[in-house]
Amino acid sequence: MKKDYQDYLDKFIAAKPNDLSFNVKVRTNKKHTNNQDDYQVGEMITFFISVEEDSFLTFLVINPAGKITVLFPNKYQKNNFVRAGETIQIPPKDKKFNLKLDPPHGEESLKAVATLGRHFPVNLNLNSGNGFHEIKPETSRGMREIKALANFFSSKQNSDWSQDYSTIFIHKKNNIFSR
Repeated sequence: MKKDYQDYLDKFIAAKPNDLSFNVKVRTNKKHTNNQDDYQVGEMITFFISVEEDSFLTFLVINPAGKITVLFPNKYQKNNFVRAGETIQIPPKDKKFNLKLDPPHGEESLKAVATLGRHFPVNLNLNSGNGFHEIKPETSRGMREIKALANFFSSKQNSDWSQDYSTIFIHKKNNIFSR
């Protein structure tokens, strides 16, 4: 059976190191509220990511349609080396950009990957129009890149990387409901 984009995306999301030798932690600006993972379209969001070991951090957001946006590194924060105990803020405090939640509404997956080595299986284009590398499901490049991510991280069964995975839910603007 031929694998499609969604198969590789699921494989990448599920990939975890067998031996977690250090932790990565992602939280949002709603950390101290009861609805930490609920947002509305149009709302601003800030992410905070910390690592326990000196490592190279990549932070990816997967929207409900399967499009991946690499939020870190980016055009404004190109150096993805992070020191142990350091917390990276996206967008940064100097506000070179803002993150406003756009449609589609639904569940977005957040995956932070920290590697002890510099190698990353995808060559990130940080000079694109919006300053973020994107992996789109409907393109041949997107298929190559999600396949590379899935195969690289699902085969790395050692402890030279770590990850954190969580989700947020984006509701339609002015449409409050429970899940």
